[in-house]
Amino acid sequence: MGITYPGEVRCLPGPTPPLTSTAALVPATEAHRAALTAAATAGAAELAVERLDAELGQTRRRRRAVEDRLVPDLLDQRRRLELRLDELDREEALRVRVAARLAPQRTGHAASARRSR
Repeated sequence: MGITYPGEVRCLPGPTPPLTSTAALVPATEAHRAALTAAATAGAAELAVERLDAELGQTRRRRRAVEDRLVPDLLDQRRRLELRLDELDREEALRVRVAARLAPQRTGHAASARRSR
């Protein structure tokens, strides 16, 4: 997870050819270079926003999948496990009660079997 985006933008225009035609050409060239640098910076910022937006969308989809599918499935599994544990507890309690009822009878049978020999 995570995204990468440009942190710093450097615009390196090529060398300026010798300009001699008009006096306005030098300031226009400088303004063009500044505009080119600003456009590159704006493009990098726009790309970063697009990548963040895409990552945010993926994160929202993952969160919805967890909330809508995984959590209900886990809650259902927990409910089934709790029911099974309750069943096992009831079975064990029944075994203990039956064993407690049969224990005096068994010791009684064993004692009477020893007496009858």
